[in-house]
Amino acid sequence: MSNEVDECLHGLKAEKHLDRERALRKFQELILQAGTSAVQDVLVDGVKGLLVSTTWEHKIGGLMAAKVLVDKCDISGFDDLMVREALRLLEDGEVRVRLAVGQLLRALASNRGVAVMEACQETVLNSITNHFDREGEGARGDSAFSSGFITPSACGTAAAAPGSPTAVSGSPNLLAAPLQSSYQPLVPGVGQMRHGTEGWKCLETSMKAFQQLVEGTGPAVAPYITEEVQELLHRSMHHPN
Repeated sequence: MSNEVDECLHGLKAEKHLDRERALRKFQELILQAGTSAVQDVLVDGVKGLLVSTTWEHKIGGLMAAKVLVDKCDISGFDDLMVREALRLLEDGEVRVRLAVGQLLRALASNRGVAVMEACQETVLNSITNHFDREGEGARGDSAFSSGFITPSACGTAAAAPGSPTAVSGSPNLLAAPLQSSYQPLVPGVGQMRHGTEGWKCLETSMKAFQQLVEGTGPAVAPYITEEVQELLHRSMHHPN
């Protein structure tokens, strides 16, 4: 059994998704066989270790296994710990980790009801509102470069090309002013030239995490869908991301 446990925990941090899935199935088998024995303690400690790793594959494996423990076991203090770990990883740099956090939150909410919503709602909603607008853009994307254009006022007067009448004589070119005012090159990465999925960070995954919380809690969630939350959800329906 000891070798099986070691192989299972090693498989949960594998680089390949299929290997992690295979290890997860073995983890489920071991948990059902272990009951409340020392084997369960080893598996639980292994999951905790995966969650604090700095490697994203380890964290995903830990989150997947933690969901199994929440669904299948009643371990003292484990659910509370997983709530804290889920919130800690809510804005992880790897999108697959953040998606796994949402799945764990759903399992926790299904298991413990409104207590999980109460513990998580503020953090998750703050994550959504903090990333609702991209960095460098205001509430309406109205930064200095949000239009995506380089304007004379933003960049100053363009330098005259070598050999041009202006550069040679110092006299103004009669076509320079109208051309400068009409020609506005687009700046890559901002405004109209900014990719639609660029810069929103964890907005989408935090929205999905909140959805998982709501669905996991069920009808009892109604009092937590306040007017402010409804307004945020309404705004999200029209969000460009």
